[in-house]
Amino acid sequence: MSDFGAVLIIKKVAGDMRPGDKNLIASHLVSIIETGHYSGSIKDGPYKNLNEWNEANELCSMLTENYDNDGEESREFAEEEDMDDADEIAQKLRARLGPAFSVTASIEDW
Repeated sequence: MSDFGAVLIIKKVAGDMRPGDKNLIASHLVSIIETGHYSGSIKDGPYKNLNEWNEANELCSMLTENYDNDGEESREFAEEEDMDDADEIAQKLRARLGPAFSVTASIEDW
């Protein structure tokens, strides 16, 4: 059993993140989620905490946190539900940030 959830990976396409980039990303992300019609697992989730990801110019927002206590069937359901919203949020965030950033939605284990 492992914990998993939907995440957004935000990467600066060229160069490193600047000090203001994290605040810009966070403000757009909060606006998108607070004004959107997303599940409580996203709206009440830890998405506001942007953490470094694999590289210096990548940030991660955990949109949902799931605990794989009920087996494969519940994991598949959570992944389907979470990914629909995560893909939509990623698309909206990409549109706001423009070509300087890439935004990818995925399901990750931790």
